[in-house]
Amino acid sequence: MHLFILIGVAWGWNYQGQDSWQESCQQGDQSPVNINKEGADNLDSDDSMKMVLLGETTSWKVENTGNMIRVHANLGYIEVGQNEDKRQFNVRFLEFHVPSEHQFDGVEFPMELQAVMEVEDKHWERDKANMAVLSVIIKAGKENYFLNTLQVWELPGPENSLYLKNSSNINLRELVWNTDEYYFYKGSATHPDYDCRTDVLWFVIEDIKEAKDWQIDQFTQLFPEGNSRKVQREDPTVYYSSAVVLVASIGLLIL
Repeated sequence: MHLFILIGVAWGWNYQGQDSWQESCQQGDQSPVNINKEGADNLDSDDSMKMVLLGETTSWKVENTGNMIRVHANLGYIEVGQNEDKRQFNVRFLEFHVPSEHQFDGVEFPMELQAVMEVEDKHWERDKANMAVLSVIIKAGKENYFLNTLQVWELPGPENSLYLKNSSNINLRELVWNTDEYYFYKGSATHPDYDCRTDVLWFVIEDIKEAKDWQIDQFTQLFPEGNSRKVQREDPTVYYSSAVVLVASIGLLIL
């Protein structure tokens, strides 16, 4: 079905004019949020999540939209729910924000990666959320192999793109290889390209990942004023749980 991706592209918007975004961005339970770790409730099985990440190698497009770096990628999926109620959400884009959009206990971090996902066609339901985002917070530290597979040293300029070689070996599993715990809440898309829609499932990984200063600088140099939405809610209802992570590689599933 693929209806939500970029259906609400709003030409001319920017992060410096957030207060003037369209009306849909001022309504409902908007994201991002500040996550109060101690205040998180236990997550029940209806919204539990399992990650299935692909090790497939192909040529991916890295785009600078003018507002963010967006990687067009088919890097696997997550499964939400249990048994007959289980629904699959496929990764469509990776998007990068500097600084982080989400906060932990009021603390902002240098960068955030968001894997934007839409529900598998056969699982689309009118009265349920059909968009999900898997979020990874990044701080300064050791070099990040996953970012290097995206060739961060040559990110495209505004409204330009580059295509990565088949040998790039992009694998989202490299970024979340030791990740099981996450925070879950229901919110919105965080920018007008997705109309700030409010039927979004958010899974924010608890484990903060690392990247070298020079890697983070590749993004901040492109967006020196930042490309993150301000926190919209300080005390949302947030749940805490664990994910089951599987690794898939071109027809091979490793348990």
